[in-house]
Amino acid sequence: MLEFGMVAVAFGIIGVIWGIFQKIKAGRVAGAPLAKTGDAAARGAAAAGPKGAISAQGNVVCPQPITSPVTGTACLFYELKCTATWKEGETTRTKEIHKEKKAAPFTIDDGSGPVAVDAREGGDFEPTKKHEETKGAGLLGSIIGGEIAFGSYRFQTGMFAAGAKYTVVEEVLPVQQHLYACGKAEGAGGAISAPSWRQLILSNKTRDELLAHATKSSKMFLIGGAATFVVGGALAALAPKSVPTASAEPIPTAAATATAALPAAAPDDSAAPDDAEQPDPAAPSAAPKPAIKPASKPAAPAKPKK
Repeated sequence: MLEFGMVAVAFGIIGVIWGIFQKIKAGRVAGAPLAKTGDAAARGAAAAGPKGAISAQGNVVCPQPITSPVTGTACLFYELKCTATWKEGETTRTKEIHKEKKAAPFTIDDGSGPVAVDAREGGDFEPTKKHEETKGAGLLGSIIGGEIAFGSYRFQTGMFAAGAKYTVVEEVLPVQQHLYACGKAEGAGGAISAPSWRQLILSNKTRDELLAHATKSSKMFLIGGAATFVVGGALAALAPKSVPTASAEPIPTAAATATAALPAAAPDDSAAPDDAEQPDPAAPSAAPKPAIKPASKPAAPAKPKK
């Protein structure tokens, strides 16, 4: 029951954290003024809120989508990360070999004119597709190096320990027909981009749909996570504690203690000499034979007197 309680506590913490993220996301969407795409392009920061936040939505126009290197997906954005993992004794080592982000130039247009979206830094995008794949270089490749290919993505392996594994994770935002963008407004004629310390939000939901979804998710995860945390903590607290068992060794008695405290008796020097034959203690002891007294001789008859 203790293990189940600790697992529930962990899931509760994760739920609360995710609920907080969704609450922050809902606050950002609600706090960013929804501008016409043409107005956002023409006025830039002047059409944004006090902190430069702005949002817009419309049909996607992307003349030249990019192709992701691993899965070959036509997309507006992809992020690729490659890592190597190997063993050194009982320790597992991991090293990032390559990481890249790439976005296609595209605009969104609600009919009032297009505004560019700069997605090169990535962000909170949906819907995305994620692909993960692992390959080994083999014994020879781990020693002298070699080439490994994941789709059209190829790289030269380093000289890692034998048995090294290479993993690529590719996440893409496929080409969409409609997108909502929430970020920072650039200058006049600029684009909607990621804020300096926050992520750019892109979603194929409308602003109202995204706001409702984030608000609902926030409440659900906060309440569910807190309840799971409380239940898990209660189960962990009520779990029986293991009590150490007493030793099965016998308790020494007073007589045994006193006997153990007495000094060992000194050997008796008056014992029989070493060369004397000693009786075998294993041999059965013979019962003592009774002493037989010799029979007395009969008295001689008296001689007659003359």
